[in-house]
Amino acid sequence: KLLRGITAPKVKLNSQLPNEIWYHIFTVGGVPAQKKGLFVCREFYYLISNLPSFLTFKESIPREHLFKILVVGGVDVQKTAIIKRYVANIFSAKYKSSIGVDFALKVLPLDEKTTVRAQLWDIAAVERFGNMTRVYYKETVGAVVVFNIYRSESFGEAKAWIRNLKDNISKTVPIVLMAHHVDHRADEGENKAKEKEKKPRQEKMDLGGLDEYCREEGLVGWFEVSAKDAFGIDQAMVA
Repeated sequence: KLLRGITAPKVKLNSQLPNEIWYHIFTVGGVPAQKKGLFVCREFYYLISNLPSFLTFKESIPREHLFKILVVGGVDVQKTAIIKRYVANIFSAKYKSSIGVDFALKVLPLDEKTTVRAQLWDIAAVERFGNMTRVYYKETVGAVVVFNIYRSESFGEAKAWIRNLKDNISKTVPIVLMAHHVDHRADEGENKAKEKEKKPRQEKMDLGGLDEYCREEGLVGWFEVSAKDAFGIDQAMVA
């Protein structure tokens, strides 16, 4: 099928063509090419002759895919903690606020021949108001928007980020919503008295309307996650 319809330069059969150096005669449709007056360069003949082996070799070459994923959200949602847990399975309660953008890489082997490299862009909260957002969004294939379930205003910031993503990314990309700080639930027991001695914190948000919100905005879905307890992050990232 590959050779069907091939055209090659015509030459005179009586010409003293140095086949052993420049040309090689082959058959087309079972008829010797010499009878048709067709000659093909030696390199092309070699490629055609070894095409099955070449295709087999090509299939054996490992394949790698690089995907750029944005991780955005408001102030005090601990995006970096989520990324560190996902990429390196570590947690620290002490992270400085991001300035500009930070990067992390998660390597995901799909099978013996295919590897996916997820490049996570941790964009600072203040960048939503800057002029660099269009640069950060370029070639993005997905986004994670994070809010703090114990800080209701962070959900409003998450909504603003979602609008910003849709306004600045030309194509439709999957967006996952993460409700973070589930780990605070562990503090509601024995540490409740200690919490009262400190500054009071807001009550946990009512998450009942998130399903409808995700449907209206066309999001992949929402996930309750905790970087501290390593809860829900992997499920959200592969959704």
